[in-house]
This record gives sequence, C-alpha cells and structure tokens, in this order.
Amino acid sequence: MTEWGPGWRTTFTREVLKKRAEENRPRPSYLVQDLAARFGVSILISPVAHPELNPIEMIWGTVKMALKRVTLTFSFALLRGLSGAEF
Repeated sequence: MTEWGPGWRTTFTREVLKKRAEENRPRPSYLVQDLAARFGVSILISPVAHPELNPIEMIWGTVKMALKRVTLTFSFALLRGLSGAEF
C-alpha cells in the first residue's frame, strides 16, 4: 500500500500526521537575514518584549520608571532630559 493512497485518512492517526507536518515544516526565513548574509553580517533575532533576553526592554523599563517618578506632564523635552539624567 502506498503511504499517501486513497485511505490515508483512515491509516494515519492525528498524532502521526501532526508529527509528519512538524518534521516537514519549512524553516522560517527572514528577508533581512538573507540580505545581511550577502554582506557577511549576521543578525540575531531576540524575543519580543522579553526583558531578560532583549536588552532594549531593560532600557525602556528604566525610562518608564523614571517617567513614573516624575509627576509632571509628559513632553519630548522632559523625556530627553530624563534620559540624559538616567543614562
């Protein structure tokens, strides 16, 4: 019997089909990584909004806490001044 013959729905369980799909899933490809590879540059993609694995999240957390400590109205000038004082 061929593996993917007319009775494939009855011969394979859902778990087997899921395992086959995961094994044959194409690897994600990011255009920016392909472009960077042409120039010999590697790009590390870090998890979004994960403070321990994405350093920019720690910086934004520090900025947000500085803004919370100041009870003034928000403005770009205030943000610039606070960022200079914090860093």
